Amino acid sequence: MLFIGINNHWRKIWLVISIVPMRIIVLTINREIMKTLVLASLIAIASTGSTFANQSTTSIPDHYKNRMETVNLSKKVDDLESQIEFHQRNIAIFWNQYDLMVARIQNSKGNRVELESDKDYFVNVHKQNIQKGVAIEESKKAIEQIEKKFQKELAKREAYEAKEIARMQGSLKEALTLEQRKVDRLRTKNEKSANHDILVKLQELDRYCSQSIQRLADLQQNSYRISIASEK
Repeated sequence: MLFIGINNHWRKIWLVISIVPMRIIVLTINREIMKTLVLASLIAIASTGSTFANQSTTSIPDHYKNRMETVNLSKKVDDLESQIEFHQRNIAIFWNQYDLMVARIQNSKGNRVELESDKDYFVNVHKQNIQKGVAIEESKKAIEQIEKKFQKELAKREAYEAKEIARMQGSLKEALTLEQRKVDRLRTKNEKSANHDILVKLQELDRYCSQSIQRLADLQQNSYRISIASEK
């Protein structure tokens, strides 16, 4: 019994001694495995990053480049055409507004037509008296006075209209001059890179601006001439 107890005692000690190194070995193996897995993950990440980097630095195929250049060129042409049409429309609007304002001034109360109508009415009254033989001399003098008064009122009216039209022409000149500067900048910016069709349209726009400014200069020589915006 004593020997059996001693054997059991040493057996337990041996088991303890043998188990501890096994745990150390297992832990060591697990650590090595983890290190290997971590290293493998880092290598995989690095490889993936390198792949993406290579992909990002890879040049775009030529056919895609050509397509992109074509799209960009087409967009630029469309933008230029829109800007040209915008300036042409502005100039036409300026002239239309000017024509409307001149017509409004000339058709306002007390205009030439109304003055002539009033003169004709009173002159006819006195002419009828003369035809009837009533107050012939007085009627003749009255007609002379009516004619003088009409000329005086007409001169006032013409001076008023000339002043107002000159003011409208000054506003129109400012608008056209500003528009001409914008057109000049647009032409200068694009004349070297634009295609033939755009260059032709830019030249037409520039000519349209110049003609508008010259037409205004002609109008300023005659305040009672109304220019139609569609005239070129």
